[in-house]
Amino acid sequence: MAINKLAKNITIPYKYTKGSIIERQEKSDNLVNNLYKNIKGRFKNDELTLSEINQCIKEILPTKVNLIIKSMKENDDFMAYSDILYSSKTNKIKYITIELPTKKNKLNIKDLPSLMHEFQHFADQQFHPKYLSRNQALTNKNLSTEKYNNFYNNEIYNYEEPESKKDRKYILSRFKQMLNNFLKDYTLEERLEYIQDSRYTLQMENKAYFTQRKYAKKINKQHLKTNPDDLIKENNNFMFQEKLEILKEIAYDTIYKIRTRHKTELKAKLKKNRSKNIEK
Repeated sequence: MAINKLAKNITIPYKYTKGSIIERQEKSDNLVNNLYKNIKGRFKNDELTLSEINQCIKEILPTKVNLIIKSMKENDDFMAYSDILYSSKTNKIKYITIELPTKKNKLNIKDLPSLMHEFQHFADQQFHPKYLSRNQALTNKNLSTEKYNNFYNNEIYNYEEPESKKDRKYILSRFKQMLNNFLKDYTLEERLEYIQDSRYTLQMENKAYFTQRKYAKKINKQHLKTNPDDLIKENNNFMFQEKLEILKEIAYDTIYKIRTRHKTELKAKLKKNRSKNIEK
């Protein structure tokens, strides 16, 4: 079995990222804040070019990472987004992209919170490389399918907008049912791959929306242009935390089943070997 190792130019070296989970997250958040401090004074007439954004990022990274800053396509519905691109030769992650809404390759300051959202994803991927490793594992195991992507977009990362506790209860009950229905066609190991990937991506989104709102409020306090939607606490409308609890519960149950099966198989193997020894 091939080792699921990330290419060296995709992540910051371990000597910069090591530490406990809490320490890693603090380093990630500090990197995001360093970008904000480095970039906020460089806007001219409320605009900044993509090349200038790229330079600001290079200045705060300890080493070179294959990150591409580019303009979104005009017909994209997203405020901004990031992507992971693979090498056709090695099947390993080759580039990470941050794609931004621009006009003439310039970002307006009102869209700076969207950049901070996407850069939080990048920073979290650097300081928690298991996020990228899981994505790469799914791709190399042919599990990154249209079926999974549709399920993730329609059920997991879905704008729920609950209006009451009753709404929340119904949404979560339905979510758990839909999740189990999706997973039932896969092996226990495949289920765990999907559950963990979903957990990691929701953890990143939950953090990124907090970041987006945090920096939108900073910009708004300076009486600069701000998208009103960036000031809304969207985490509650997506119900990230509640869905993460369900994913965590199913992950533990799946791991328990895998370990129980392994123990049963090991006992059967030992029993078979003892029988062979007796016959000899």
